[in-house]
Amino acid sequence: MTYVAIFISMFVLIFCLLPFNFIICKDLYKILELKNTASANEIKKQYRKLTLKYHPDRNPGNNEAKDKFTAVAEANEILSDPKKRRLYDRGGMEAVKNHVDQQQQGGGFDPFGGMFGRYQYYL
Repeated sequence: MTYVAIFISMFVLIFCLLPFNFIICKDLYKILELKNTASANEIKKQYRKLTLKYHPDRNPGNNEAKDKFTAVAEANEILSDPKKRRLYDRGGMEAVKNHVDQQQQGGGFDPFGGMFGRYQYYL
């Protein structure tokens, strides 16, 4: 087994066991209690239903409901955006995370980044 494979398996194991990162290892469709063929309207309806059910104001002092409320919100954020949903369906949470990271960093490799800085020129 190569060092890269060991590193990847340890990375996945560690982040799947951390409680604040449990959304990485979960199926977003299961969090929203939907099938993966659900339409955008079905996702919206289920999101509204579950946020009312698990809202912290309706469940004061219930940390499990608060965690579920947060998970439902994060699942909806990804599944309600067609581009992120397509990425999630193809590659899971890792694909969505990579896409978001690339957007925050300004994209991929820029061969002229050193000369022109972070400015973007449009023709």
